[in-house]
Amino acid sequence: MLLVIIADDFTGALDVGVQFAPYDVIIKIAVESSVDDTTIPRCDADVLVVDAETRHLSPAGAAAVVRRLVRLAREGGAQTVYLKTDSGLRGNVGATLTAALNESDWSFLAFAPAFPDMHRPTIGGVQYNEGVPIHQSPFGQDPFEPVRTSSVPELFRGEKVRIRLYPRTQPYDTIVETSAIGIFDVERNEDFVRIGEYLQREGKLGLLAGCAAFASVLPGLLGMRNRYVERPLPDKPLLVLCGSLNPITRRQLNAAAEYGFTRITLTHAQRLDYGEGQRLLTRLESAMDGRNSVILETEGIDADTLEKLRLSDEAGKQAISRATADRLGELLKRLIHGGMIRDYLPMIIGGDTLTGIMRQWSSPEITLEREIEPGVVLFYVNCEGSPMHMISKSGGFGDEKLLLRVARAAREGRKEDELYPTDARAGLLRE
Repeated sequence: MLLVIIADDFTGALDVGVQFAPYDVIIKIAVESSVDDTTIPRCDADVLVVDAETRHLSPAGAAAVVRRLVRLAREGGAQTVYLKTDSGLRGNVGATLTAALNESDWSFLAFAPAFPDMHRPTIGGVQYNEGVPIHQSPFGQDPFEPVRTSSVPELFRGEKVRIRLYPRTQPYDTIVETSAIGIFDVERNEDFVRIGEYLQREGKLGLLAGCAAFASVLPGLLGMRNRYVERPLPDKPLLVLCGSLNPITRRQLNAAAEYGFTRITLTHAQRLDYGEGQRLLTRLESAMDGRNSVILETEGIDADTLEKLRLSDEAGKQAISRATADRLGELLKRLIHGGMIRDYLPMIIGGDTLTGIMRQWSSPEITLEREIEPGVVLFYVNCEGSPMHMISKSGGFGDEKLLLRVARAAREGRKEDELYPTDARAGLLRE
């Protein structure tokens, strides 16, 4: 097997896996609970993407999951192991990367967390978003997982690992006396190519980490061949299911509603009461007339509740998040079984929401098709005999007009041929 990717949530698994869709390789998606000692040796894929679901675990719990997966990847003969991290620095980054390095037989882990296409560079070891340190951006305001620091080295505080910074303006030197994690500054996509080519020359492509942007240069480095794929988006309006309370997402929903999307809110009462939920479903079915895009979102949080949520423990936050995601999943399943979804293209926003939806089916089969734009993934899923296209997007991705562009592309059946590179070395990098 060429490559095992370990992602910390479901949307992350799709974001990074789709980088390999334009290449002549077999890609498979798995969940951590289904991976055992025989999975990798028997897997016929070139790229195995594992949704480890470590985003909301305790640091110790997340580290234990990653240690097991890295061990299985190495025992299974993987040439490269890639830890997919969040470009907003959410999740157990320090604990999981340290665990991966310590469990492996490699002495160096190259970590490039930037995402230039999302305006998230790493400069001097500090992660930025739209020109400000990322903890001062909307990522610091997320009620469920606010980012507390913009310093990438700070993520490793308390971990038993050596950290080295690699400025983009200086020659790289990965010769280390003891195991180390190298944090690479990146301001432009071309920096990823330079980093990757250096690591290849030095024989340091074994253990890597970063978001989908860094992963996009791996096909060329690992010798994957291009294949031409031309698939238009399904010509349907969107059904947007959003459980994310990220401020970036909220701006996108507001812009879409102003443009004319029908906006329906799942209230707290409708999540808990069957009768209220049935009335919501009736309203939703009435709105889905096949002509207009529809948003089904979760109710916002008032200031008092928000403060209580920020002060609550992680288990309490995740119980609320899971209940919301599962409710959205239940509603989508009922729409599918009722035949209401055939005229719509579901777009799922938020990793927890996508996981909650996939929990409604046993072992859904997923085929990654392409990236519509950075972080927006078109995939095909067979849910217990109900095959359909879906789109996924992380809550923290995109500008406020993103939903409008996706809806327009779907209605126009736009092919987006330019997303498929002719230069394998450049991966899916864009100017």
